[in-house]
Amino acid sequence: MDTLAQKYDSLIKTNEWKYYDFPQQTTNIIEESSKNFIVSYLGKGSKTEASIFKYIESLEEYRIKHILSSFLLGVIVYEESTILQENIDGFLKKIPSDREESSKERFLYIWMLVSIFHDFGYAVEEKKVDIEIDEFDSLLEQMPDCPKGVPELYDKSLLKSYNTFKCCHFSCYDHGIVGGIKLYSDLCKLREEKERKNNYNDTNCYWGEDLENDFSIAAWAIACHNIFYDKGNTAYTSCYKQLGLENLICSNDKEKYLIKIDRHPIFYLLCLVDSIEPIKTFKMYDALKKVKLGVDTNQIKIQVDSECISCGSVICQSKMEVYFKKANGLNDWLINTTITGNTLTINL
Repeated sequence: MDTLAQKYDSLIKTNEWKYYDFPQQTTNIIEESSKNFIVSYLGKGSKTEASIFKYIESLEEYRIKHILSSFLLGVIVYEESTILQENIDGFLKKIPSDREESSKERFLYIWMLVSIFHDFGYAVEEKKVDIEIDEFDSLLEQMPDCPKGVPELYDKSLLKSYNTFKCCHFSCYDHGIVGGIKLYSDLCKLREEKERKNNYNDTNCYWGEDLENDFSIAAWAIACHNIFYDKGNTAYTSCYKQLGLENLICSNDKEKYLIKIDRHPIFYLLCLVDSIEPIKTFKMYDALKKVKLGVDTNQIKIQVDSECISCGSVICQSKMEVYFKKANGLNDWLINTTITGNTLTINL
């Protein structure tokens, strides 16, 4: 198996990750220029004009690297997993669009929005950007009803209640929820402005109303990706019940995996990638040189170098345990996983 650093290098040298026409990359964009790359790439489609994009200025450097790593990792899994690619392509064919694009092109567009914006809400959760409750309520009201791309239990009422839970217990907004609802509102305003001005010549981009279907898929995936299930016996169980979050409480009579690869494949991919991407845990680029990835039709293998990622320190060994625990935790709510030695197997 190749390391993630090697896989990213190979992918970047191809055009397989591109939705917009963009210069060939010759440097290690994650290690050397994550922020500049994101600004330049999204600027091709005028997405940097959305007010949420300013949140990038408040994000820590490691988080920006995690965001870009997540983007590339998702493309690799899509390219190399036949079962995931078939389910994503089949799902997207059912969503109305007036654009003449292949399923892959549409995936690259939506995945760009999902992966790159999925953590921008941390600017609000970490209180570096302020949003008043009235603005939050207004943004939530603008969200469309839950699309087919996420399980039916996720609706606007649940988003509001879960954000109340986060405010009550952690004194902050949930980054996924606020990021998702803000992204949808901003992209719709940007689209309307561009269409109203008939301003196609500046970017040669398409701004038709059908884009809002894609915005909805991306925004809902982001809004729901950080919502945690409760095992029914935790310190938060009673609060979940009081706030009407009973559907998030696991019980023996409930189906174990509510997020389905065939019904919610893009949301599924975000949850998967966000859980196994290494920089999020190790907070350093070098983690990509120590984590190997193998993908086939319906299985992913992750192998971590037995040598510690940062000079064999105890702290790093602890992070390695955290990384495996988090990745293996997918078994509790998303997907079947097993650990053998230093190898994690994920069965799609």
